[in-house]
Amino acid sequence: MPEVLIGATNDATTADAAALGIVLARTLDAVPVVAHVRPEPWRAPGPGQVDAEWNAYLEASAADVVTRCYSEHSVSFTALGGGTVIGVDKHSGTGLDALARERGAAVIVIGSVPGSERGHFYAGSTSDQLLHGARVPVALAPWGYASVAPERLRRVVVAMETAQHPHQLQWALDLASQHDLDVAFVSIVRRATSIYTTQLGHDAEIEVLEVLTAEAEITVSAARAANDDVGDTYVLQGDTVAEALGSFAWRYDDVLAVGSSSRGPIARVLLGDMTFRIVRAAPVPVVVLPRVAA
Repeated sequence: MPEVLIGATNDATTADAAALGIVLARTLDAVPVVAHVRPEPWRAPGPGQVDAEWNAYLEASAADVVTRCYSEHSVSFTALGGGTVIGVDKHSGTGLDALARERGAAVIVIGSVPGSERGHFYAGSTSDQLLHGARVPVALAPWGYASVAPERLRRVVVAMETAQHPHQLQWALDLASQHDLDVAFVSIVRRATSIYTTQLGHDAEIEVLEVLTAEAEITVSAARAANDDVGDTYVLQGDTVAEALGSFAWRYDDVLAVGSSSRGPIARVLLGDMTFRIVRAAPVPVVVLPRVAA
C-alpha cells in the first residue's frame, strides 16, 4: 500500500499535519507514517569521531517526537496500519523528501508555522525547502485544520493556470477516479487595477479583464473537454488572489491541487508567484505537485 509521510515536530504544527495525513490516508487507501528528521550528529575529535552522548540525545528526542504524535492519534493510526520512521539530515525538509523517495511515499504532509492565521498555511524553513525541491507531492495543512478535519476528502479542486502544464490536472483526475472524489476546475483572474494609474481609464481595465477572463474560460473548458466532461469549471475574479479564492464555494472536505512553476527543475516542486499566492490564500489544504519528467 502507498504511504502518506507525516512530518512531525516538537511544536503545535504536528496536530494539523497528523490530521491531514490521516484524512489523506483514508482517502487514498494508504498507510500513514509519522516521520521526523533529526540533525546529523556532531563530529568529535578522536577515534570515535562522533559525540556518542549527543547522538544518543538526538535519537531519544526524535523517538519522543514520533512516539508522542502516534500516541495522540493511536486509534486512527492503528486502524490504518500506521507506523513511524526517523531520518537523519542536515535539513528537515530535504530529509523528509529523501525519506519519501526512499520509501516510495505518495505524498509528504506538513503543517503551517505556529501562530499562522487560522484556516491558512504560512511557510516555514521546512516547508520552504520542500516547496523548492521536493520530488513527491507536498500536502500543506492549514493552521487549525485538526479541529475541522473531515473523515475523508470528497472533492479535489484543481487550480489551472495554463493548459500547457497539465500535471496537476492528471494527478487530480487519477485521484478522483480511483477514490470516488468530485472534481472542480478553477482559473483565477486578477483585475488589472494598475491600469487606473495610466491614461487609459476604466474602459481599458474592463477590456483587459474580459480578455483575461476569456483566456481563463478557454483553459478550464479545455481541461474539462479533454477529460470526458468530468467536473465543474469556474473562473474566479478578484483584485487579489485571496479575493478571487474567497468567491468560491469551498467545502470542508475539499483539497486544492496546484502545480509547480514551469521554470522549475524537471520532476521537482518549485513555487511560482501565482502558486505561492494561492498557497497563502487557500482556505483548505493544498497539494503542491512536482513537475513530471519530460
